[in-house]
Amino acid sequence: MKTTILSLAFIATALFAATGCSDNGDDKPSATELSLTPKTLSFEAAGGSQSFAITCNGSWTISGTTDWCTIEGNKMSGTGNQFITVEVATNPGANIRDATIKVTSGAVTQTVGITQEAAELNVQERIDLPAEGGTGIVNIECNTSWEITDYPEWCTVTPLSGTGDGMFEVTVAENLSVDPLSDTITITAGNITQYIEVVQAGALPELTVSETISFTAEGGTQNLEITTNTDWEITDYPSWCTITTLSGTGDASVEVTVAENTSESPQTGTITITAGELSETTDVDQAGATPVD
Repeated sequence: MKTTILSLAFIATALFAATGCSDNGDDKPSATELSLTPKTLSFEAAGGSQSFAITCNGSWTISGTTDWCTIEGNKMSGTGNQFITVEVATNPGANIRDATIKVTSGAVTQTVGITQEAAELNVQERIDLPAEGGTGIVNIECNTSWEITDYPEWCTVTPLSGTGDGMFEVTVAENLSVDPLSDTITITAGNITQYIEVVQAGALPELTVSETISFTAEGGTQNLEITTNTDWEITDYPSWCTITTLSGTGDASVEVTVAENTSESPQTGTITITAGELSETTDVDQAGATPVD
């Protein structure tokens, strides 16, 4: 009897203890704590990586990434306090872009705002180079990577690519023609394209000709030598001369033909050649016939 009473007392004591434990508020799950630092991240157009800190007393997940804004190592979940690195690709467009990274732990969600600058590209509209050749410089204002995608074959351009503000050199050889050279250099930064007109002056016109052409009384054909870097024209010549080629471009040998001079008097005259505003003359003479005794 005494043993039974003691057993009942022990059970009652155990039940009381169990009831007391279940009613104790200290065993309730603690409230979710979640904070992110910093709350915003700003990136240049060239992109890059930055980190934010997660402070949490439980497990968490990440969402809200995009094709251009991702998490390093694809670390989209974890537990407790951790640093998260955000990787942002180059922005090729002319518009600012943004994204929102969400971190969720239980019913609590916090966010980090991501903002990226738009691509910018500014260059001068034109570069002028002298006829004798040389090197000119084009300055670039850019906040991302850039590339020279097209340029004239008569130019040497270096460097052909870069990142950020910079410059490139344009080198040309001597332009022997009086006509100026003109074409376009194309530069791109992401989806932005700019064009630079490159112009090289033409050479000054040059003209030299034979000083004198002399014929015997029997007549014949001789060459008038013309040296020039432009168009030329024979604008005047003696009536007793025959010239079939009266105009051309660049250096030439022009045939001048005269018939027999049956007179004892020699013939003289002048051939006039023009090239633009330049004008030169060639003296032409023919001996007279030998007197008959």
